[in-house]
Order: sequence, then structure tokens, then C-alpha cells
Amino acid sequence: MIPFVGEVFGKKDFSKNCLDHHFFVVIDADGVNVTTLHEKYCDIIQHTIKSKKISRYSCRRSKVNPSYEFFSPIDARNRCVVTTLHIPVSLEEELRQKGIERLQKNRAKISTDLLNMPVHTAMTELSKIHEISKEELVQKSVREGWFNDMPWYIEICKQLPLIFFTKVTA
Repeated sequence: MIPFVGEVFGKKDFSKNCLDHHFFVVIDADGVNVTTLHEKYCDIIQHTIKSKKISRYSCRRSKVNPSYEFFSPIDARNRCVVTTLHIPVSLEEELRQKGIERLQKNRAKISTDLLNMPVHTAMTELSKIHEISKEELVQKSVREGWFNDMPWYIEICKQLPLIFFTKVTA
């Protein structure tokens, strides 16, 4: 986050335009409680700002949504909002599970093999089976609605319009 925010506040015209900049980040929670992650991110952001002696901007965590507002200490109208949403386990693990469900041939044998290998290796193998790249596998999963019934995916889809079309309050 910090490099993106730094670029926003490093732009010459940022303070003249008084524009809000919004970033949306989806992160694997790896089974960790999301509230705990937000607190941890906030601590890391604050520590980074302090340790790198960044004075162009400060940061505060929203108490009502999973976002962080970076603002100019000189003019608080200049701000950048980063909103985070989480996949409970990992996108790779979710892709492996859904990819296995969609296998047509030799499903039992291939499923066992894919489940017994490291998740990133399984992603590579699933991509080969589908004859596409890993990036294309992710795109295919979205296009074909592999996660449409998953609570985390529903929440991300629900939050996207709210994030981009309303003001985020701190």
C-alpha cells in the first residue's frame, strides 16, 4: 500500500486538485480473523510512516469499514483511501477446490494428485489441464462464476460499488 500511496502524494498537482484517490485491495486472510488483520495492517502502516520519516501524509483507520485513510497533515482534503477485503483462506486454495470440481476426465485420480501437492504447484497443473495460463485461470473462474455462491465473493461484489461510488468515512 505504502508505495502506491506515496506515488499519489508525490504527484505535483495532488494538492491543487484536492482529489480523493481510492484503491481496493483483496488479500488472502489465510484463516486469520479479519479484525485482527486490520489492526495489524494499521500498526504496520503507522510503523512504516514513522520509521521512514514520511511527512507528506498520515494515516488513520476507519472504524466503520475496512479502510485506511491517508491524508495530508497540511490539507486533510487531500486524501487517498485504501479499502481492503479478504478471502478467508487463499485465492489459490479456492481456485484449486473449484478447479477440481470442474474437472471432466479422470477426476478422482487427478483430484487426489492435485490435493496432495503444494497449492501453487496445483495451480500450475490446473492451468495446464485447462490449457491456459494461471492468470487466465483466474479470469476464467470469474467469467464462469466459480465463486458466485461463496460468501467472501458475494461480499466483495457487494462492496465494490459502495467503495467506488460513495465517500469512505473514517
